[in-house]
Amino acid sequence: MKKSIEQLKKVLYEQIEVYKHILSLSVKKTDIVVNGHIKKLEEITQEEQKLIIKIGKLEDIRENVIYNINRELGLEELNMTKLNDYLEEADKVFIKNLKDELMDILNQIKERNELNGSLISDSLEYINLNIDILTNSTIDNTYDNKQTDSKVIQRRMFDTKA
Repeated sequence: MKKSIEQLKKVLYEQIEVYKHILSLSVKKTDIVVNGHIKKLEEITQEEQKLIIKIGKLEDIRENVIYNINRELGLEELNMTKLNDYLEEADKVFIKNLKDELMDILNQIKERNELNGSLISDSLEYINLNIDILTNSTIDNTYDNKQTDSKVIQRRMFDTKA
């Protein structure tokens, strides 16, 4: 079981490192959204997608390690909390620290993603407002009243809101 515990520690540590990278990208994303650099936003999103795939693979490995520990202990189902009952004290502390660090990073990512989502939403509202203002001002200034009515009807059929 010692080998499986070491594998578990390793995979948890690797997950932490990937999540740290995702957190740093989320922080960069905030600056990019604020400054309106769409191309850079696309690049970061693609990099995040690769990291999410990597996290999925690491999660599969972690589940396999837990499954192996279950078999070694002769148990049907074991989670991280129950695993503590079977660990040496040093391993308990080490894994608890990894788990706490992982939870902290995940909370930071969640908070940052909520901020980024809010910023993106605000940006879209601003863009839609500008589109509406430009569309209304162009129609009103270009055509007389008779043509404006038909153009407004046509514009409403093709709404520019995303």
